Amino acid sequence: MPSEQRLSLEELDALPILLRTIDGSEVHGTALSDGNSDIDHLGIAVEAINDVLGTGMSPAQWTYRTAVERAQKEALLRARTPEALAHEESELRRKAPRSLAGDFDIKIYPARKWASLAVNGNPSVLTPLFVDESYLLFENEFGAELRENRHRFMSVELVKAHFHYMQRQKENVSATKKNRRISRPELIDAHGFDSKFAAHYIRLGHQGLGVLNDGTLHIPLPEDVAESIRAIRRGDRSLDDVLAEGAELEAKIESGMASTSLPQCGDQAWADSWLTRVQLRTWGFA
Repeated sequence: MPSEQRLSLEELDALPILLRTIDGSEVHGTALSDGNSDIDHLGIAVEAINDVLGTGMSPAQWTYRTAVERAQKEALLRARTPEALAHEESELRRKAPRSLAGDFDIKIYPARKWASLAVNGNPSVLTPLFVDESYLLFENEFGAELRENRHRFMSVELVKAHFHYMQRQKENVSATKKNRRISRPELIDAHGFDSKFAAHYIRLGHQGLGVLNDGTLHIPLPEDVAESIRAIRRGDRSLDDVLAEGAELEAKIESGMASTSLPQCGDQAWADSWLTRVQLRTWGFA
């Protein structure tokens, strides 16, 4: 299964969408009103029958990004020969360009891939089930059914995933990690650390703790928590302050996981039933 298939906007709009919402920091309540954000959408669609029952193969996700579209046009202008153009396209596949303010970044998961990730506790794919209705762009009856049954995906694995991703963000923000990922050097220059990674670190901690304590993903976060994360993004909080809060959140999550009554994984039997029904209906068999 290829990891990604880039589509044109017309190809993406032709997919049999079940659910599509706005995504990103805006839905979590942690976006800054500085006009520098891109526009993220996340959705779920049904694969073609031949890709499930036949010899075809769907990607792990379909994407459309205006940053890639812009880079492709620039590559076409730069390339003087077919060989040069092939090299430019290869580089684009290897390393996608960064999104700029106002860019669209749309990601659609095949329903089978989405269900597998959701049952096994992937936090990112569950976001559309919890966003406020004002961020809901489209849902059919099966998308609505997912949102109504979002509690079925709360699990120990979801908490563990939050904890794992927290560690990755902490490594990236740590000034002592020699091989840390540097995606936004301008933030390091401005604040001394990547404040966006730091904000993700704390957000993941609060949301993982919310799953443990309340059995739900808090999207958006409570306003006091959201504002404290926006303060990180603005550079109003020190790295030491961020790491201290993160350590406290990590300790609470580790303690909570030792005594939680959450199931280990999401409700696979329910997800399988939903997936069977939605695919058969979409393909015209039910």
